[in-house]
Amino acid sequence: MRTRPFRQRAIGRASGAIAISIALGAAAAACGSNSGSPGASSSGPVNVGVIAGYTGSYVSFSDELLNGAQVAASDINKGGGILGRKVHLIPVNDGLDPVDTVPAVQKMLAVDNVDLEAGLAALDYTAGLPILNKAHMVSVSYIGPDYGNVVMPYHWNIDPSDSELGLAMAYYAFEKGYKRIAVVFDTSQGAQSIAPSVVAAAHKLGLDVVADPYVPENAPAYQTVITKVIKAKPQAVLMQVEPAQAGTFFQQWQSLGAGSLPLIGTDATLDQEFLHAMGAKLAKHLVSIEGINRTSSPYYNTFVSSWGKVTSHPFSYVGGFLYDGVVLAALAMDEAKSTEPTVYYKYIPDITQPGPGKITVYSYAQGLKLIKEGKQIKYSGVTGPLIFNKYHRPTGDYAAYTEQLDKNPVQIGVIPAEKLVGL
Repeated sequence: MRTRPFRQRAIGRASGAIAISIALGAAAAACGSNSGSPGASSSGPVNVGVIAGYTGSYVSFSDELLNGAQVAASDINKGGGILGRKVHLIPVNDGLDPVDTVPAVQKMLAVDNVDLEAGLAALDYTAGLPILNKAHMVSVSYIGPDYGNVVMPYHWNIDPSDSELGLAMAYYAFEKGYKRIAVVFDTSQGAQSIAPSVVAAAHKLGLDVVADPYVPENAPAYQTVITKVIKAKPQAVLMQVEPAQAGTFFQQWQSLGAGSLPLIGTDATLDQEFLHAMGAKLAKHLVSIEGINRTSSPYYNTFVSSWGKVTSHPFSYVGGFLYDGVVLAALAMDEAKSTEPTVYYKYIPDITQPGPGKITVYSYAQGLKLIKEGKQIKYSGVTGPLIFNKYHRPTGDYAAYTEQLDKNPVQIGVIPAEKLVGL
């Protein structure tokens, strides 16, 4: 399973796009009318600002992000640098606090002559990303919620959004041969960030959504919801119910005769609190879907080995997201023959999206060699294939797990990212 220090669902997906929109207006005021990029000199090192919380509650997490960028810088520099120039990392501390993020980002842009920003991994994204985008500074980050219909041309999030989980759930149902499904999610913000993508993907896959009732929070009874599902006669139920509701909900689920229905749950259903509330008998009918580490990359073992040589910290897969972000930006600079953000940002799709005649590469050195030979490349990272949608979020790999109380989940299948593209 993927290791996540905290999930952005707690922040609230529904408020994310609103916060971004408000912050965009604030960024315009902060940056004035200056629309030119503050970075990109033609000589000296290629400066990369790594914004994270090097003080405060998330130091270890921030160090993991920085370590990933350090491994990327090492690989790039060993491979000959970017256009012959070495990568130089500049840690920028914002404590992962949006209040401290604004002055930290503004100072970085004014003083550090950066060509790329990497970071902004948590609550700081709402304050920092609009400023960077307004300044035409390319940024790559890990986590951060969905942005709704807000497109940030200069920002690329290396981590798949939670809505991708809904695609994986629908695809798993399709792969198992189910034709009629019910979609049963509670009304929490986290669940409601996933449910629409389940329904949309199901329709594209030709599945019939025969019922999609919402489970009200803190309700004394759920007979109406459960009866609606039973009458619709689904072959499987795709779902998420909060652990606090699960005890009452599944007691009634069982008593009303739904106990034998196959259940496909989100990653939240991997939680032991949920499983205990559900009960061992019903847990036998549950398969949970969760994003997974992409250890299948041909470069993964080399990445892990490089980590041990470059950093003094234990290996963390989290660092792989900033590793991939820095490497793909570096290859885009090579392809563009420029470290100017307003130039090379247009080349990021060129070196990440698949296409006819493109050669898939897994390392900076491999990609640089082919670029110099005039070949077209598609960079596939250690965290995923990095096939981005129009909002610059990638599709990730997922796995299916069976569950037992007080035991580790057992992986029973893999859903490759390539199967979810276009859903």
